[in-house]
Amino acid sequence: MIKKSIYTITNKNISDHWKENIIPKYSLQMFKYSMQMLLIFLLIIFIFIISDNFYRGFLAFTFSLKGIIESILIAFSYAYIRRLIFI
Repeated sequence: MIKKSIYTITNKNISDHWKENIIPKYSLQMFKYSMQMLLIFLLIIFIFIISDNFYRGFLAFTFSLKGIIESILIAFSYAYIRRLIFI
């Protein structure tokens, strides 16, 4: 979207009337995508907070060295097994 907006604004062959119509549409789309990313980020944080309420010490474990290494191993294992199954 940003590339399209910059291209539209800097292009001399596109009329000002077209620019007036399309730039607000690009802006609304970028705003929508930004809000979706923010919502996903907040949802992930919410899931971690809820998990910490059910399992005391979950956040401390998650951000410890042991938790980070375990998360990486689980993620790689999942990706490897998924690749074996779906190829």
